[in-house]
Amino acid sequence: MLSEWAVMRGDDGLVLNYYGPMTANVSLTDGTPVTIAQEAEYPLGEGRVAISVDTPDPKRFILRLRLPAWSPTTRVTVAGQTVPAGRPG
Repeated sequence: MLSEWAVMRGDDGLVLNYYGPMTANVSLTDGTPVTIAQEAEYPLGEGRVAISVDTPDPKRFILRLRLPAWSPTTRVTVAGQTVPAGRPG
């Protein structure tokens, strides 16, 4: 069942629900292929997750991240810059 909910497609992008070592090949609603790869020891260790996103050509879309309710100190960085993480839950 992990393959059904780990990465889900939405109208405006993708939703990443699972954190753990994986590579997922998915597509946007317009058919653009997207590869999402993760290096993670989550939920063990420091809980750090590194996510890479690749498309054949540059493409702008929304990537939503599931923030667990029990993780009030979640930090998100993109290209070394901290970005707002939203509210857990």
